Amino acid sequence: FMSQRGRIDEALGLVDDFAYAVRVRTESDARTNWAVTYLVATFYLNAGQKEDAINTLEQYKEYSKEHIDVFANQEEYEFLLNEADKHIQSLNVNN
Repeated sequence: FMSQRGRIDEALGLVDDFAYAVRVRTESDARTNWAVTYLVATFYLNAGQKEDAINTLEQYKEYSKEHIDVFANQEEYEFLLNEADKHIQSLNVNN
């Protein structure tokens, strides 16, 4: 049986692989960051850690705002921030 640390490392490796696949497919750092954030927030939510899911989405928003210059498409950036806000609001409503 794999140790808990081994399982965590394996999961993180899968997230890295997922991020790489999204980046290659979309050629968008903004989409890649959003996809990974959404995946991690979903993991937290499914583990019953709603606060961690919300914090992950909030951190995504802060990071994105600090790194706006790397996003080539302003409309895409705004869309993804709105998606994060919608998910945060949804989770807060369902408290």
